[in-house]
Amino acid sequence: SEYAQKTAALDINLIAKDAKERIETAIQNKDLPMLLAIYDNKGLLALAAKHLKKSRMQDFESWLTRVLRNNKVPALTEALRQNLPTISAQ
Repeated sequence: SEYAQKTAALDINLIAKDAKERIETAIQNKDLPMLLAIYDNKGLLALAAKHLKKSRMQDFESWLTRVLRNNKVPALTEALRQNLPTISAQ
């Protein structure tokens, strides 16, 4: 009954309106990190592989892993550090 109550209380139109506004704001501001945070599509990695390295996703992932481990492209490593959260061991 709690599930039914919570789902009945959802305002789908408001949720959709809010999502649309956030996407439009990110596009207007040319804020790619914000847009990518909103747009959760696992197919983006395959598109990045195709357009950035003209390779398959698996090959792109392997290349990216090597580059990050060996710091062969410092600008890429730094860009990722600036945009991804810091992970620390606990």
